Amino acid sequence: MKLEIFRIFPDLDYLQYAPKELSPIDIWNHSRGIEEAFGQKVPHLEQPVKIELNREKDGTLGGRVPADLSGFTAGCLLLSLRAVEKLHRFLVPSGILLATEQSDLAMEYKIYICRNEVPALHAEASSGTALPDGSLFAIDTYAFIPELVKDQDVFRLPMMGDVFVSNRFVDAAEEARLSGFVFQKIWSLETGPVERPGYPHRGPAAIWRKQIFAKTEARRAYLQSIGYPMEELTGKLDLR
Repeated sequence: MKLEIFRIFPDLDYLQYAPKELSPIDIWNHSRGIEEAFGQKVPHLEQPVKIELNREKDGTLGGRVPADLSGFTAGCLLLSLRAVEKLHRFLVPSGILLATEQSDLAMEYKIYICRNEVPALHAEASSGTALPDGSLFAIDTYAFIPELVKDQDVFRLPMMGDVFVSNRFVDAAEEARLSGFVFQKIWSLETGPVERPGYPHRGPAAIWRKQIFAKTEARRAYLQSIGYPMEELTGKLDLR
């Protein structure tokens, strides 16, 4: 049985959009189905959700064009109506779709919020950094529990915003020739974790690759800068 897990990234060579009045923490709470946070009600998710272009510093579009995936934030994807149609069988069982309102788009979009949390990470076989209290700090390589992901096509790990998809999802997106998707293979049943995840040929801009690969080191550098005792960091993840 072929079983592979991928992370989704938007291709930054295309136009990117972002919610105009919805903060990342609001999206995060809605993605987890939370109605109250820090003693306050989570703001009602008005529809349609207003979105706007992320422009260059000079106000131009930098020669970029719209794509079928044109935005990403915690647990959330901005998908064209064509992408929603082609991937509908994967999206609907795992989340919700919200209408959008936009004035400057050449394509119509829906916001997809993944609400399917699956505790499928095999902590002992993964590698990364955890704080002394056991809380998650950074994951370098992912290992999954096969029984928990074999029937999952779109999911998130608890308390994490990354959206993970199966090889079935990837095959469907590529067969439909959907644009703007970057699929980063991170694990397979046959070979286990991908030690240094690569990017497909239509990968994101170079700066995005550098940001992703530098993320763990940047976090460690931050801890060092505030005087955190680095010897207390562990090489194993303890997610219990």
